[in-house]
Amino acid sequence: MNHQAVYYTAAELSRRGRTAIPAEYDTAAHLVYSSPATLAYNSPGAEGFGVKRAGLSVPGSVMLIVAPGCCGRNTSAISEIPGYRDRFFYLEMSETDLVTGRHLLRIPRAAKLLVDSLKKKPSLLMICITCVDALLGTDMERVSRKAEELCGIPVRPCYMYALTREGRKPPMVNVRQSLYSLLAKRDRKSTTVNLLGYFAPLEEKCELRSQLRAIGVQKINEISTCKDMDEFLSMSEANFNIVLNPEARPAADDLAERLGIPYIELTRLYQIDQIERQYTAFGNALGYVIQSPVRKQQAESAVAALQSAAPGLVFSIGEAMNGNPFELALALLRYGFAVREIFGNPAPDYYVYMDQIAALSPDTRIYSNMDPSMLYYEPCEVDVTIGKDAAFYHPAARHVLWNSDVQPFGYEGVRHLFEQILSAVKGAQDVAGETAVQIVGTETAGASFADGMNTDRCDSHQAAGVVDANRLRPDTKAPGENADGNDGNLISLWDREEPKFGSPADAVLPNCHRCRERPDDPIHAKPPARISHAGAAKNAALGYKIKGFRRYLTPFAPDQSGAETVLYDCGGILTILDAGGCTGNVCGFDEPRWERTRSAVYSAGLRDMDAIMGRDELLVRKLSDIGEKVDGSFAAIIGTPVPSVIGTDYHALRRMAARKMDIPVLTVDTNGMELYDRGEEKAYLALFQNLTEEAVDRKVEAEEPVIGVIGMTPLDIASPSEPDRVRAALETQYPGRRIVIYGQGALLDDIRAAGRNEKNIVTSPSGIKAAEYLKRQFGTPFEITYPAVDTVLERCLHSTELTGNATHGMGESEAAHVTATMQIGTPEPLQTACHQLQFGKKILIVHQQVLANSLRRTITEMTDASAEITVASWFMMKEDLAEPQDVSLKEETDFVTLLRDGGYDCVIADTCLQRLVRGYPGTWIALPHFAVSGHYADSEC
Repeated sequence: MNHQAVYYTAAELSRRGRTAIPAEYDTAAHLVYSSPATLAYNSPGAEGFGVKRAGLSVPGSVMLIVAPGCCGRNTSAISEIPGYRDRFFYLEMSETDLVTGRHLLRIPRAAKLLVDSLKKKPSLLMICITCVDALLGTDMERVSRKAEELCGIPVRPCYMYALTREGRKPPMVNVRQSLYSLLAKRDRKSTTVNLLGYFAPLEEKCELRSQLRAIGVQKINEISTCKDMDEFLSMSEANFNIVLNPEARPAADDLAERLGIPYIELTRLYQIDQIERQYTAFGNALGYVIQSPVRKQQAESAVAALQSAAPGLVFSIGEAMNGNPFELALALLRYGFAVREIFGNPAPDYYVYMDQIAALSPDTRIYSNMDPSMLYYEPCEVDVTIGKDAAFYHPAARHVLWNSDVQPFGYEGVRHLFEQILSAVKGAQDVAGETAVQIVGTETAGASFADGMNTDRCDSHQAAGVVDANRLRPDTKAPGENADGNDGNLISLWDREEPKFGSPADAVLPNCHRCRERPDDPIHAKPPARISHAGAAKNAALGYKIKGFRRYLTPFAPDQSGAETVLYDCGGILTILDAGGCTGNVCGFDEPRWERTRSAVYSAGLRDMDAIMGRDELLVRKLSDIGEKVDGSFAAIIGTPVPSVIGTDYHALRRMAARKMDIPVLTVDTNGMELYDRGEEKAYLALFQNLTEEAVDRKVEAEEPVIGVIGMTPLDIASPSEPDRVRAALETQYPGRRIVIYGQGALLDDIRAAGRNEKNIVTSPSGIKAAEYLKRQFGTPFEITYPAVDTVLERCLHSTELTGNATHGMGESEAAHVTATMQIGTPEPLQTACHQLQFGKKILIVHQQVLANSLRRTITEMTDASAEITVASWFMMKEDLAEPQDVSLKEETDFVTLLRDGGYDCVIADTCLQRLVRGYPGTWIALPHFAVSGHYADSEC
């Protein structure tokens, strides 16, 4: 097997021609590799502007995402960007909804409830639907009209259909058409022009604006700079449109047909002479002379400065940046630099650049990020990378990410890029190319995306940036958010007519010890000055009882993520049966190991006709092909909502694939609508039922006795270092035994030998069925517990800095004792700390059941059973593990009601749940649950 990433040279591709592009560059011909370099493809909304973020470009708009929970999972990352908080809401679909279509009746009611629950009526409601409704043939235009009648505001659909990504009308084309369909015919003004194509503005100094003003244009509209709905609607007064991105062409066609507004297209270029030619042609079309000699000279000077400072630079060019990688590569070659490699798929239209690249640098390598063989990519020597994907492949090089929201264009774009490259060469390791940009759709004009960028962050802040280190720190207050850190536009669920708590002045909530300057940070708890009663009557009247409707919490990790996290590092070939978006969400948001370790995770890359026609043979052929290129000890197929809709027969699919492959094949029937623990449960069972060896004689003493741990994946825990602490604790408890944690580095040999285990430890409900199977099949005993749980409690106390709570009202010497006790962190002082923290009250612990139960047991032992403790969970709650007072949570209001009526003095739970109960006056101890918030307790990931 050839362990090399496939590439073709520019000369080879040029000789083949645009009609014979190799299959490696055709994403429909093979499985799509999932790596950080392909995140923009596999999950378009994860970075930059995908459908969800683009759909909120209209000022004052909000979005209702109607989809299986898996489709909205990564939206919490977008919600942390200033300007997007309180603008995404969810109506989760169940499998019954898919069968009956009953969710269509709930959409207008949910839309009405959403609009009425906002303090300020939105200007527009976008209803975002996904692949499942595409397959169901949902008439979303009709549903939107019904919602519009109920809400009294414009309602428009947007389609997050990854299945149609490469079809006639891809999702990003569709969302532009939907937005601009709001424009109604008005009298046109000869002095007004629209710039169409991007959802963020052109760079402030871009010469295109000055060129337009020089020929008499007085108003230049960009959707991203409109301050309110009226200004957006005034775009229908434009004399003509300038299309800067081909994806806006269909929208421009619509405007030309409906409103009579013609358009002209301009292309982003980095070749200075070609920029000049384009401006000349643009001027000829308008009947004017358009030129910018000063800006042209500035661009030439920036290029010359780099040529002088570093004449022999070698570049690697990625596609995850603001530009066409082939055009940029050609520009760099023409300026005298070397381009070692290009990451991108050479479409036929790009051959105008490819042939010239081949003439100047025939050995330049062209890789496809999506090709399965990229698992084996080894970096060559380059000096500078441009693009986030190229930076991923070359960690030791100088990086110019060049992927800011603000868009470079023309001479100014060239000048800015080459100054960034020069800055990187002179010593800055990474240059993001970020530029200030106005926040759209809010009352706070002129806010900058760069505001608040600060790497000196507390652990919870650092963890909040796991998905993208360049994302704004989440403690930057979102426009419209109140000064006290409460949600700005949402009526609080906590504000009711009869609050059942004492004075909040008695409560002292913890504050991050590294962020005392920002106590109003939404990541941390903060008691209000008083419990407000505003909006209580309205909340009571609303009822808030639509099943699956979420105003505050983003969806939790779905079952497909749970299945993937069990199988991730077992040495198999994992294929997620989706169109691409699910794979991006699973890996880019729910798999913290994905950024630092490679795994053979692939998307099936389904397209609409694959799903409609049920092309299982094509999928099997792709699996067979990848089995010949990639090492894997087994192959696993993981389900998503799409195969659930079309009724995929997983047993038949497994048999078909097994006949074509030389390795075991297993399937996990997940549907994206259940929660992660169900997916873990199915994956564990599939592993042991299909791969654990039969006829094991347990009486034969193993060379190295094994204690197995089932149920400890990254989604089950509060910190990524917990598996190491659990392993250390078990090694102490079971000396001479090897500790194998399934889902955390256990390989095929460990799984095959699982029947010989001396004992299994089950650390979450998801592992119980697998442990029961191993006991039935091989007689392996098991215990349900969470080892080293005292260290979890200790870390909770430390990370939340509870000394402020513990010492509140104490004398100086007593307070000093408690502070010292908590800093020591050994079991005996920890017990003292529990008493000093007055745990002898009512406590609510919210996490997965086994961890929460173990915490309850530890706290009870340390407080001599004086604490009254309730365990609640959003996930599986096994009756035989529960106490009578324990609670299973489903809806947001379940948690609010539990906390309001339960009279709890202390909550131990993920801090993201605080959004539901902003008025809660008790103590909140942070216990992160990655499956809930996507954040860990510390920056390890």
